[in-house]
Amino acid sequence: MDGSSEHKLNDSINFVTEYCDFKDDRAYILMAISRRKFNEDVTNSQEKIHRRIVSSEEEVEYNIKHLYSMMQQNELKYRLYLTVNPRSLTSAFFQFQSKLTSMSEELFNGDGGTMTRIERLGSEWKSTLHDPSNRVTKNFQFDVDGSRYAFEKLLEILAPKTEILLTQETPNGFHIITEPFNHTEIEADYLYDEMDTDGMVHIVKVNNGQNMQ
Repeated sequence: MDGSSEHKLNDSINFVTEYCDFKDDRAYILMAISRRKFNEDVTNSQEKIHRRIVSSEEEVEYNIKHLYSMMQQNELKYRLYLTVNPRSLTSAFFQFQSKLTSMSEELFNGDGGTMTRIERLGSEWKSTLHDPSNRVTKNFQFDVDGSRYAFEKLLEILAPKTEILLTQETPNGFHIITEPFNHTEIEADYLYDEMDTDGMVHIVKVNNGQNMQ
């Protein structure tokens, strides 16, 4: 890894460490995604998603390095994201336990498809944890794919209405993370592309598994 790549890796580790609040039973999900629209000659079935769960500050560096290693195994262009809202490990565990009970019943009744799910229990657990019903907070994410003027104007409108938790530059614009509020009170739809109550904040763009921008 060259100096520039190592610098980006360290920035990613620092970002996640500073953003995440691991108190109580909270966990976050990191996702490295290679979308079709960012990769020529890639079909939908060839898109790749790598997910890692982080539930303590000590796990951050290891899991980000693991994802970088996974991304470097091919020549695809990736983007690395983090769940805006933490998940409750306790809530997710009980939901997962319920799924296991259902799978046991299906297996007993001869459902052949259940065996495939059993073979992918790790992925099943990550999907359960990622389910919006297991989020601890309901912070908003505004996605501004446009000019800095739109970004700054939206900040100006949001500031009196809510607490702005984070602003993050993305390849196409900016992400703004805020505490939840009555968003119908503001007239700002023209300034942002999407408002998500359970978004993924952009961390870094990785080109060809090595060149980070």
